[in-house]
Amino acid sequence: MEDKNYFDRNRRSRRTTQTADQYASGRNRRAAEEEMRREARMERKAENERKKYIRRLRLILLLVMAAGILMIVIGIFGARKERIRVAAEKERLTTEAIARLTDHIPSDLVAHFSFSHLLADDSAAGSSSALTVDGFREILQDLYDHDYVLVDIYDVAQISRDGASLTYSPVLVDVPAGKKPFVLSERDVSYPLSDTGAGYASKLIIDSEGNVSCQYRSGDGSVVTGAFDVVPVLEDFISKHPDFSVNGARGVLALTGYNGILGYRTTEFLGKTAEEGNPYAESYGTFNVAEERRNVLEVIKALKKKGWRFACDTFSFTSYGVELDMVRADAETWEIEVGSLIGDTDILFLPKSTDIGSWSGYPTGNEKYAYLRDRGFSWFCIQNNEEFSWLQIRKDYVRQGIHEIETYDDYKSIMNKA
Repeated sequence: MEDKNYFDRNRRSRRTTQTADQYASGRNRRAAEEEMRREARMERKAENERKKYIRRLRLILLLVMAAGILMIVIGIFGARKERIRVAAEKERLTTEAIARLTDHIPSDLVAHFSFSHLLADDSAAGSSSALTVDGFREILQDLYDHDYVLVDIYDVAQISRDGASLTYSPVLVDVPAGKKPFVLSERDVSYPLSDTGAGYASKLIIDSEGNVSCQYRSGDGSVVTGAFDVVPVLEDFISKHPDFSVNGARGVLALTGYNGILGYRTTEFLGKTAEEGNPYAESYGTFNVAEERRNVLEVIKALKKKGWRFACDTFSFTSYGVELDMVRADAETWEIEVGSLIGDTDILFLPKSTDIGSWSGYPTGNEKYAYLRDRGFSWFCIQNNEEFSWLQIRKDYVRQGIHEIETYDDYKSIMNKA
Protein backbone atom coordinates (compact mmCIF):
# COMPACT_ATOMS: atom_id res chain seq x y z
CA MET A 1 0.00 0.00 0.00
CA GLU A 2 2.74 2.26 1.00
CA ASP A 3 4.61 1.60 -2.23
CA LYS A 4 1.53 2.41 -4.26
CA ASN A 5 1.08 5.71 -2.56
CA TYR A 6 4.73 6.46 -3.22
CA PHE A 7 4.30 5.93 -6.94
CA ASP A 8 1.14 8.04 -6.99
CA ARG A 9 2.96 10.91 -5.37
CA ASN A 10 5.79 10.62 -7.84
CA ARG A 11 3.39 10.72 -10.77
CA ARG A 12 1.64 13.82 -9.42
CA SER A 13 4.99 15.46 -8.74
CA ARG A 14 6.17 14.84 -12.29
CA ARG A 15 2.89 16.07 -13.72
CA THR A 16 3.14 19.23 -11.64
CA THR A 17 6.71 19.75 -12.78
CA GLN A 18 5.76 19.25 -16.41
CA THR A 19 2.87 21.73 -16.10
CA ALA A 20 5.17 24.29 -14.51
CA ASP A 21 7.72 23.80 -17.23
CA GLN A 22 5.07 24.12 -19.91
CA TYR A 23 3.76 27.30 -18.23
CA ALA A 24 7.22 28.77 -18.03
CA SER A 25 7.88 27.85 -21.62
CA GLY A 26 4.64 29.50 -22.78
CA ARG A 27 5.36 32.61 -20.77
CA ASN A 28 8.81 32.89 -22.29
CA ARG A 29 7.37 32.46 -25.76
CA ARG A 30 4.81 35.19 -25.17
CA ALA A 31 7.52 37.44 -23.82
CA ALA A 32 9.65 36.76 -26.88
CA GLU A 33 6.76 37.47 -29.15
CA GLU A 34 6.00 40.66 -27.25
CA GLU A 35 9.64 41.64 -27.57
CA MET A 36 9.52 40.96 -31.27
CA ARG A 37 6.38 43.03 -31.60
CA ARG A 38 8.01 45.83 -29.59
CA GLU A 39 11.10 45.71 -31.80
CA ALA A 40 8.89 45.72 -34.89
CA ARG A 41 7.05 48.76 -33.57
CA MET A 42 10.35 50.50 -32.92
CA GLU A 43 11.57 49.63 -36.42
CA ARG A 44 8.36 50.97 -37.96
CA LYS A 45 8.66 54.11 -35.88
CA ALA A 46 12.29 54.51 -36.92
CA GLU A 47 11.34 53.92 -40.55
CA ASN A 48 8.57 56.51 -40.29
CA GLU A 49 10.98 58.96 -38.72
CA ARG A 50 13.49 58.28 -41.51
CA LYS A 51 10.82 58.85 -44.16
CA LYS A 52 9.72 62.06 -42.43
CA TYR A 53 13.35 63.20 -42.39
CA ILE A 54 13.79 62.38 -46.05
CA ARG A 55 10.56 64.24 -46.91
CA ARG A 56 11.73 67.26 -44.90
CA LEU A 57 15.13 67.07 -46.54
CA ARG A 58 13.53 66.89 -49.99
CA LEU A 59 11.28 69.81 -49.15
CA ILE A 60 14.29 71.82 -47.97
CA LEU A 61 16.18 70.94 -51.17
CA LEU A 62 13.17 71.88 -53.30
CA LEU A 63 12.87 75.19 -51.46
CA VAL A 64 16.58 75.85 -51.91
CA MET A 65 16.35 74.96 -55.62
CA ALA A 66 13.25 77.12 -56.06
CA ALA A 67 14.97 79.99 -54.30
CA GLY A 68 18.00 79.53 -56.55
CA ILE A 69 15.88 79.39 -59.68
CA LEU A 70 13.99 82.47 -58.53
CA MET A 71 17.24 84.30 -57.95
CA ILE A 72 18.45 83.23 -61.41
CA VAL A 73 15.19 84.39 -63.02
CA ILE A 74 15.36 87.65 -61.10
CA GLY A 75 18.98 87.97 -62.17
CA ILE A 76 18.14 87.27 -65.81
CA PHE A 77 15.29 89.76 -65.89
CA GLY A 78 17.36 92.21 -63.93
CA ALA A 79 20.30 91.78 -66.26
CA ARG A 80 17.99 92.05 -69.28
CA LYS A 81 16.45 95.20 -67.86
CA GLU A 82 19.93 96.56 -67.24
CA ARG A 83 21.04 95.65 -70.75
CA ILE A 84 17.98 97.40 -72.16
CA ARG A 85 18.74 100.44 -70.05
CA VAL A 86 22.41 100.44 -71.10
CA ALA A 87 21.46 99.94 -74.78
CA ALA A 88 18.95 102.79 -74.63
CA GLU A 89 21.52 105.03 -73.02
CA LYS A 90 24.13 104.04 -75.58
CA GLU A 91 21.66 104.74 -78.40
CA ARG A 92 20.87 108.12 -76.89
CA LEU A 93 24.54 109.01 -76.59
CA THR A 94 25.23 107.69 -80.10
CA THR A 95 22.36 109.72 -81.52
CA GLU A 96 23.64 112.82 -79.77
CA ALA A 97 27.17 112.13 -80.96
CA ILE A 98 26.00 111.61 -84.55
CA ALA A 99 23.97 114.81 -84.33
CA ARG A 100 27.09 116.65 -83.22
CA LEU A 101 29.10 115.03 -86.03
CA THR A 102 26.49 115.53 -88.76
CA ASP A 103 25.59 118.56 -90.81
CA HIS A 104 22.13 118.95 -92.32
CA ILE A 105 22.49 120.66 -95.69
CA PRO A 106 19.48 122.11 -97.54
CA SER A 107 19.06 120.06 -100.70
CA ASP A 108 19.05 123.10 -102.96
CA LEU A 109 22.73 123.60 -102.07
CA VAL A 110 23.70 120.21 -103.53
CA ALA A 111 25.62 120.62 -106.80
CA HIS A 112 25.39 118.07 -109.62
CA PHE A 113 28.52 117.42 -111.73
CA SER A 114 27.92 115.54 -114.98
CA PHE A 115 30.71 114.11 -117.15
CA SER A 116 31.05 112.70 -120.64
CA HIS A 117 33.09 109.53 -121.20
CA LEU A 118 36.78 110.11 -120.52
CA LEU A 119 39.70 110.25 -122.91
CA ALA A 120 41.98 107.36 -122.05
CA ASP A 121 44.75 108.06 -124.57
CA ASP A 122 45.10 111.68 -125.59
CA SER A 123 47.77 110.80 -128.14
CA ALA A 124 45.14 108.87 -130.09
CA ALA A 125 42.67 111.76 -129.96
CA GLY A 126 44.82 114.32 -131.69
CA SER A 127 44.19 117.88 -130.55
CA SER A 128 41.14 117.06 -128.43
CA SER A 129 40.84 118.98 -125.16
CA ALA A 130 38.39 116.44 -123.73
CA LEU A 131 38.66 115.49 -120.08
CA THR A 132 41.13 112.66 -119.62
CA VAL A 133 41.16 109.78 -117.15
CA ASP A 134 44.00 111.48 -115.25
CA GLY A 135 42.09 114.77 -115.31
CA PHE A 136 39.05 113.07 -113.79
CA ARG A 137 41.23 111.54 -111.06
CA GLU A 138 42.54 115.03 -110.29
CA ILE A 139 38.96 116.33 -110.04
CA LEU A 140 38.00 113.58 -107.59
CA GLN A 141 41.06 114.28 -105.48
CA ASP A 142 40.36 118.02 -105.53
CA LEU A 143 36.76 117.45 -104.44
CA TYR A 144 37.95 115.17 -101.65
CA ASP A 145 40.58 117.66 -100.50
CA HIS A 146 37.92 120.39 -100.34
CA ASP A 147 35.57 118.27 -98.19
CA TYR A 148 33.04 117.29 -100.84
CA VAL A 149 31.25 113.98 -100.45
CA LEU A 150 29.20 112.00 -102.95
CA VAL A 151 25.49 111.51 -102.19
CA ASP A 152 22.79 109.59 -104.01
CA ILE A 153 20.63 111.61 -106.39
CA TYR A 154 17.51 110.50 -104.51
CA ASP A 155 18.90 112.06 -101.30
CA VAL A 156 18.06 115.58 -102.49
CA ALA A 157 14.28 115.24 -102.04
CA GLN A 158 11.90 113.64 -99.59
CA ILE A 159 9.94 110.95 -101.43
CA SER A 160 6.53 110.03 -100.03
CA ARG A 161 3.68 107.91 -101.26
CA ASP A 162 0.26 109.46 -101.79
CA GLY A 163 -1.97 106.55 -102.71
CA ALA A 164 -0.62 105.13 -105.95
CA SER A 165 1.54 108.20 -106.65
CA LEU A 166 4.83 109.49 -105.29
CA THR A 167 5.13 113.02 -104.00
CA TYR A 168 8.25 115.12 -103.43
CA SER A 169 9.22 117.74 -100.87
CA PRO A 170 12.39 119.55 -99.78
CA VAL A 171 14.72 117.77 -97.38
CA LEU A 172 17.92 118.31 -95.41
CA VAL A 173 20.78 116.13 -96.65
CA ASP A 174 22.74 114.52 -93.81
CA VAL A 175 26.51 114.49 -94.30
CA PRO A 176 29.47 114.25 -91.91
CA ALA A 177 30.20 117.52 -90.14
CA GLY A 178 32.12 119.95 -92.31
CA LYS A 179 31.38 118.09 -95.55
CA LYS A 180 29.62 119.37 -98.68
CA PRO A 181 27.38 117.03 -100.70
CA PHE A 182 27.33 116.69 -104.47
CA VAL A 183 25.75 114.38 -107.06
CA LEU A 184 27.73 112.83 -109.92
CA SER A 185 26.58 111.51 -113.29
CA GLU A 186 27.89 110.42 -116.67
CA ARG A 187 25.95 111.19 -119.86
CA ASP A 188 25.49 109.19 -123.05
CA VAL A 189 27.15 106.03 -121.72
CA SER A 190 26.92 104.20 -125.02
CA TYR A 191 30.60 104.28 -126.00
CA PRO A 192 29.75 105.45 -129.54
CA LEU A 193 31.04 103.45 -132.47
CA SER A 194 32.75 106.57 -133.82
CA ASP A 195 35.02 106.65 -130.73
CA THR A 196 36.38 103.15 -131.26
CA GLY A 197 40.15 103.37 -131.62
CA ALA A 198 40.05 107.11 -131.01
CA GLY A 199 41.47 107.08 -127.48
CA TYR A 200 38.28 106.15 -125.59
CA ALA A 201 37.17 102.98 -123.85
CA SER A 202 34.99 100.73 -126.00
CA LYS A 203 32.74 99.15 -123.34
CA LEU A 204 32.19 98.32 -119.68
CA ILE A 205 32.98 94.73 -118.74
CA ILE A 206 33.28 92.48 -115.69
CA ASP A 207 36.97 91.75 -115.07
CA SER A 208 38.52 88.53 -113.76
CA GLU A 209 37.98 89.66 -110.16
CA GLY A 210 34.28 90.38 -110.68
CA ASN A 211 34.66 94.18 -110.75
CA VAL A 212 33.25 96.55 -113.34
CA SER A 213 36.08 97.68 -115.58
CA CYS A 214 36.61 98.95 -119.12
CA GLN A 215 37.75 97.38 -122.32
CA TYR A 216 40.02 99.59 -124.40
CA ARG A 217 40.61 98.86 -128.06
CA SER A 218 43.52 100.72 -129.62
CA GLY A 219 43.84 101.76 -133.23
CA ASP A 220 45.96 98.69 -134.04
CA GLY A 221 43.23 96.39 -132.78
CA SER A 222 44.90 95.32 -129.51
CA VAL A 223 42.60 95.09 -126.48
CA VAL A 224 43.40 95.83 -122.83
CA THR A 225 41.32 96.00 -119.66
CA GLY A 226 41.51 98.72 -117.01
CA ALA A 227 40.08 101.84 -115.41
CA PHE A 228 39.56 103.91 -118.55
CA ASP A 229 36.29 105.70 -117.75
CA VAL A 230 34.16 107.23 -114.99
CA VAL A 231 32.78 104.06 -113.37
CA PRO A 232 35.99 102.12 -112.64
CA VAL A 233 37.96 105.29 -111.81
CA LEU A 234 35.35 106.34 -109.25
CA GLU A 235 35.18 102.80 -107.84
CA ASP A 236 38.97 102.79 -107.40
CA PHE A 237 38.86 106.16 -105.66
CA ILE A 238 36.09 105.11 -103.26
CA SER A 239 37.98 101.91 -102.40
CA LYS A 240 40.89 104.08 -101.27
CA HIS A 241 38.69 106.79 -99.69
CA PRO A 242 35.46 105.12 -98.50
CA ASP A 243 34.49 108.29 -96.61
CA PHE A 244 34.12 110.03 -99.98
CA SER A 245 30.80 108.19 -100.50
CA VAL A 246 27.94 108.82 -98.06
CA ASN A 247 26.05 105.61 -97.31
CA GLY A 248 27.65 103.87 -100.29
CA ALA A 249 26.35 106.40 -102.84
CA ARG A 250 27.35 106.09 -106.48
CA GLY A 251 26.56 108.13 -109.56
CA VAL A 252 23.91 108.16 -112.29
CA LEU A 253 24.53 106.65 -115.73
CA ALA A 254 22.36 108.42 -118.32
CA LEU A 255 21.82 106.14 -121.30
CA THR A 256 21.05 106.82 -124.93
CA GLY A 257 20.32 103.96 -127.30
CA TYR A 258 21.34 104.95 -130.81
CA ASN A 259 24.58 102.92 -130.50
CA GLY A 260 23.35 100.52 -127.85
CA ILE A 261 24.25 100.86 -124.15
CA LEU A 262 27.44 100.56 -122.11
CA GLY A 263 29.38 99.65 -125.27
CA TYR A 264 27.12 96.74 -126.23
CA ARG A 265 25.37 97.05 -129.58
CA THR A 266 21.94 96.18 -128.27
CA THR A 267 19.72 98.26 -130.55
CA GLU A 268 17.74 96.29 -133.11
CA PHE A 269 18.80 98.13 -136.27
CA LEU A 270 22.50 97.53 -135.46
CA GLY A 271 21.91 93.92 -136.42
CA LYS A 272 20.66 94.90 -139.88
CA THR A 273 22.42 95.77 -143.10
CA ALA A 274 22.68 99.21 -144.65
CA GLU A 275 19.94 98.28 -147.09
CA GLU A 276 17.73 97.31 -144.13
CA GLY A 277 18.20 100.72 -142.50
CA ASN A 278 21.37 100.48 -140.41
CA PRO A 279 23.23 103.79 -140.87
CA TYR A 280 26.38 102.34 -139.24
CA ALA A 281 26.63 99.10 -141.21
CA GLU A 282 28.97 100.33 -143.94
CA SER A 283 31.53 101.67 -141.46
CA TYR A 284 31.22 99.20 -138.58
CA GLY A 285 29.43 96.15 -139.94
CA THR A 286 26.51 94.43 -138.25
CA PHE A 287 26.23 92.94 -134.78
CA ASN A 288 24.65 89.94 -133.12
CA VAL A 289 22.12 92.00 -131.19
CA ALA A 290 20.65 89.05 -129.26
CA GLU A 291 24.10 88.09 -127.97
CA GLU A 292 24.95 91.72 -127.14
CA ARG A 293 21.73 92.06 -125.14
CA ARG A 294 22.52 88.89 -123.17
CA ASN A 295 26.06 90.03 -122.39
CA VAL A 296 25.11 93.50 -121.19
CA LEU A 297 22.72 92.14 -118.54
CA GLU A 298 25.62 90.92 -116.40
CA VAL A 299 27.16 94.40 -116.41
CA ILE A 300 23.83 96.05 -115.58
CA LYS A 301 23.39 93.69 -112.64
CA ALA A 302 26.88 94.44 -111.30
CA LEU A 303 26.40 98.20 -111.60
CA LYS A 304 23.07 98.09 -109.76
CA LYS A 305 24.63 95.98 -107.01
CA LYS A 306 27.28 98.67 -106.49
CA GLY A 307 24.61 101.36 -106.21
CA TRP A 308 24.77 103.01 -109.62
CA ARG A 309 21.51 104.53 -110.89
CA PHE A 310 20.29 104.51 -114.49
CA ALA A 311 18.57 107.36 -116.29
CA CYS A 312 17.17 108.12 -119.73
CA ASP A 313 19.31 110.45 -121.83
CA THR A 314 16.82 110.27 -124.74
CA PHE A 315 17.28 107.59 -127.38
CA SER A 316 19.09 109.63 -130.01
CA PHE A 317 20.70 112.22 -127.66
CA THR A 318 18.35 114.78 -129.10
CA SER A 319 16.67 117.94 -127.88
CA TYR A 320 13.18 117.58 -126.44
CA GLY A 321 12.53 121.13 -127.52
CA VAL A 322 11.09 119.64 -130.70
CA GLU A 323 7.45 118.85 -131.50
CA LEU A 324 5.56 116.57 -129.13
CA ASP A 325 5.24 113.83 -131.77
CA MET A 326 9.03 113.65 -132.07
CA VAL A 327 9.36 113.49 -128.30
CA ARG A 328 6.85 110.61 -128.23
CA ALA A 329 8.69 108.70 -130.94
CA ASP A 330 12.06 109.09 -129.25
CA ALA A 331 10.79 108.21 -125.75
CA GLU A 332 8.93 105.12 -126.99
CA THR A 333 12.00 103.90 -128.87
CA TRP A 334 14.14 104.42 -125.77
CA GLU A 335 11.73 102.40 -123.67
CA ILE A 336 11.78 99.51 -126.16
CA GLU A 337 15.53 99.47 -126.79
CA VAL A 338 16.93 100.58 -123.41
CA GLY A 339 14.22 100.45 -120.77
CA SER A 340 13.62 96.79 -121.56
CA LEU A 341 17.21 96.08 -120.46
CA ILE A 342 17.75 98.28 -117.42
CA GLY A 343 14.24 98.21 -115.97
CA ASP A 344 12.20 101.16 -114.74
CA THR A 345 13.71 104.58 -114.13
CA ASP A 346 12.09 107.91 -113.28
CA ILE A 347 15.16 110.05 -114.10
CA LEU A 348 15.34 111.92 -117.40
CA PHE A 349 18.31 113.96 -118.64
CA LEU A 350 17.44 116.65 -121.16
CA PRO A 351 20.49 117.06 -123.44
CA LYS A 352 21.88 119.94 -125.43
CA SER A 353 20.93 122.71 -122.99
CA THR A 354 17.23 122.21 -123.62
CA ASP A 355 14.22 121.94 -121.34
CA ILE A 356 10.50 121.25 -121.74
CA GLY A 357 9.34 124.34 -119.85
CA SER A 358 10.38 127.63 -118.30
CA TRP A 359 12.48 128.06 -115.17
CA SER A 360 9.34 128.85 -113.19
CA GLY A 361 8.13 125.27 -113.44
CA TYR A 362 6.15 122.77 -115.49
CA PRO A 363 2.49 123.85 -115.53
CA THR A 364 -0.31 121.31 -115.74
CA GLY A 365 -1.03 122.42 -119.31
CA ASN A 366 2.47 121.49 -120.50
CA GLU A 367 1.81 118.63 -122.94
CA LYS A 368 5.39 117.36 -123.03
CA TYR A 369 5.62 117.28 -119.26
CA ALA A 370 2.24 115.52 -119.00
CA TYR A 371 3.31 112.92 -121.56
CA LEU A 372 6.70 112.27 -119.94
CA ARG A 373 5.11 112.16 -116.48
CA ASP A 374 2.67 109.54 -117.76
CA ARG A 375 5.65 107.49 -118.96
CA GLY A 376 7.01 107.48 -115.41
CA PHE A 377 9.52 110.35 -115.47
CA SER A 378 9.42 112.62 -112.43
CA TRP A 379 13.09 113.51 -111.94
CA PHE A 380 14.38 115.95 -114.58
CA CYS A 381 18.04 116.94 -114.99
CA ILE A 382 18.72 120.04 -117.06
CA GLN A 383 21.88 121.97 -117.84
CA ASN A 384 22.65 124.78 -115.39
CA ASN A 385 25.42 127.21 -116.29
CA GLU A 386 24.51 130.12 -114.04
CA GLU A 387 24.46 128.93 -110.43
CA PHE A 388 26.62 126.48 -108.54
CA SER A 389 23.54 124.55 -107.50
CA TRP A 390 19.91 124.75 -108.56
CA LEU A 391 16.97 122.63 -107.47
CA GLN A 392 13.24 122.91 -107.99
CA ILE A 393 10.92 120.60 -106.07
CA ARG A 394 7.22 120.41 -106.73
CA LYS A 395 4.73 117.90 -105.42
CA ASP A 396 4.81 115.90 -108.67
CA TYR A 397 8.43 116.26 -109.79
CA VAL A 398 12.01 117.22 -109.02
CA ARG A 399 14.10 119.31 -111.40
CA GLN A 400 17.83 119.66 -110.79
CA GLY A 401 20.39 121.73 -112.63
CA ILE A 402 23.55 119.91 -113.70
CA HIS A 403 26.99 121.16 -114.67
CA GLU A 404 28.19 119.46 -117.84
CA ILE A 405 31.95 119.07 -117.47
CA GLU A 406 33.77 118.38 -120.73
CA THR A 407 37.24 119.62 -119.78
CA TYR A 408 39.29 120.30 -116.68
CA ASP A 409 38.87 124.02 -117.33
CA ASP A 410 35.09 123.53 -117.18
CA TYR A 411 35.50 122.08 -113.71
CA LYS A 412 37.69 124.96 -112.51
CA SER A 413 35.20 127.50 -113.86
CA ILE A 414 32.34 125.79 -112.01
CA MET A 415 34.21 125.59 -108.74
CA ASN A 416 34.85 129.34 -108.90
CA LYS A 417 31.07 129.73 -108.35
CA ALA A 418 31.04 127.64 -105.17
